[in-house]
Amino acid sequence: MTSAMQTAAATSTTTPTAIPDAIPPAAPDYHALNALLNLYDEHGRIRFEADTEAVRAYMRTAVEPATRRFASALERLRFLIDNDYYDPAVFAAYSDEFLDSFYAHAHGMGFEFETFLGAFKF
Repeated sequence: MTSAMQTAAATSTTTPTAIPDAIPPAAPDYHALNALLNLYDEHGRIRFEADTEAVRAYMRTAVEPATRRFASALERLRFLIDNDYYDPAVFAAYSDEFLDSFYAHAHGMGFEFETFLGAFKF
C-alpha cells in the first residue's frame, strides 16, 4: 500500500451518511404492500390493511398517471369507438343524452376497487 493510500485509509471513517430528516423515506410500492397480505402480523392475523393500501398505491402510481382525461363522457366514448376499442353498433341504438346520463349514473355510484387483485386484473 502506498503512503497516500495508507493516509487515506487512516483518515477515512466508516460512519454511514445520515439521511436528512427533510427527505422522507420512500413509501412501499404496491407490489411490496400486496406481498404483505401473505405475511401474518405479530398477532397471527392477515394484513388486510396492506391490501387496501396497495390498491391506493397502485391507483395513484400506475393508473392515474396513465389515465387519459376527456372533457365529457361522450368525448371519451367517441374516442373509444373511433379507435376501435368499442363496437359502434352497440351504441348506435342509444342517444347521446341517454349515454351521457348512463355514464353520469354509473360514475355517481362511487365504485372503488376493494382489493389490489381486483384493480390489477381490471
